Amino acid sequence: MLEYEEDILMLHKNRTCGWVIAFLLVTTGCQEKSNNGSGKTAKQSPFFPSEITLKEHVNDGQLMELQDERLVFKDQQGDEWVAPKGTLTDGASIPRLALTITDDRHRREFLKAAVLHDAYCGIANKNVPGSPWRTRPPEKAHRMFLEAMIDGKTEHVLAHTMYAAVLIAGEEQNCPLEEVREISDESLLREFTSTRTWIAKIRPSPDEIETRIKRRGPTVKKLDMLERRVSAALVSSAIPDAERLLREEEDLIDQELERFPGDSMLLNFKGSMHKNRAVVYRKKQDVIGFRAQLAKAKITFKSIIVNDPEDPAALSGLGGASMLLNDLESAEHLTRRALDIAPRLNGARLDLDEIVKRRSSD
Repeated sequence: MLEYEEDILMLHKNRTCGWVIAFLLVTTGCQEKSNNGSGKTAKQSPFFPSEITLKEHVNDGQLMELQDERLVFKDQQGDEWVAPKGTLTDGASIPRLALTITDDRHRREFLKAAVLHDAYCGIANKNVPGSPWRTRPPEKAHRMFLEAMIDGKTEHVLAHTMYAAVLIAGEEQNCPLEEVREISDESLLREFTSTRTWIAKIRPSPDEIETRIKRRGPTVKKLDMLERRVSAALVSSAIPDAERLLREEEDLIDQELERFPGDSMLLNFKGSMHKNRAVVYRKKQDVIGFRAQLAKAKITFKSIIVNDPEDPAALSGLGGASMLLNDLESAEHLTRRALDIAPRLNGARLDLDEIVKRRSSD
């Protein structure tokens, strides 16, 4: 194993998602309207009730069911959002990312916000009696989710990161932005990881987050399309088509990197592009070109990991490059690490199956 890759593996921190079993009683500590002795009245919580009770859903152990008559939240515009009794929730989860954003999707700071958001955007609530599912524009439901999280005392960066996650990667039935529909999980994950880093760095406003995602969505979609077409061309050994598409992809990446220098989403696409170009050289039996492109791929992925040791796309890409070089031990460690963070990285899953198969036959 390369010394650098050993350093990466030592940075691994196991993060698990806490599951609530049987009954869950959540209290938020919201203050009731009262006189505190100073002549001032404490702010009344916009949530009602201030405590909610959930229990495990009988038909799906991953879902919880609201037991209270209803949960109400009044936003800053004075609009009421209502989750009726029987509303189903899986807590604060982003299924398409399958990425652990928090250490517990049922944390009390944002659980009520998640229940309300699921009432309006969660496909599981489509047939719940009295459900408000899809009765309001998704952008408003997402913004309510952010506002409710902040009111519940969710930490600023975490709340805004979760807001970005629902904009980028809610299931199609769960109202993602139009700009990021029909993009592969791998590409969405690259964009989310980049956005998460950006949020932590500059603490943008909700409007700035939404604007960024809308502006970048078409670029992510085009790069995703080009990458998939390159893969299809390689499978069918249509080398001239693959080379033409790779040139088009490289031009777009370099153009965007001028606007967003060091952006991890773009660099992940660039590393993958070098990997695919290495496969082209291998099919052309050009060993020098093959190794040169893999060296560029590894340098690109490592530049991402230096800034974010837990970027799953970069770990997966580095593992794939190691596999192509037949460094199977490093490839397996890196690929498993990527899947620990993001279990639905399909490319990494396929790589791991191939790596295990090859190691077992050695």
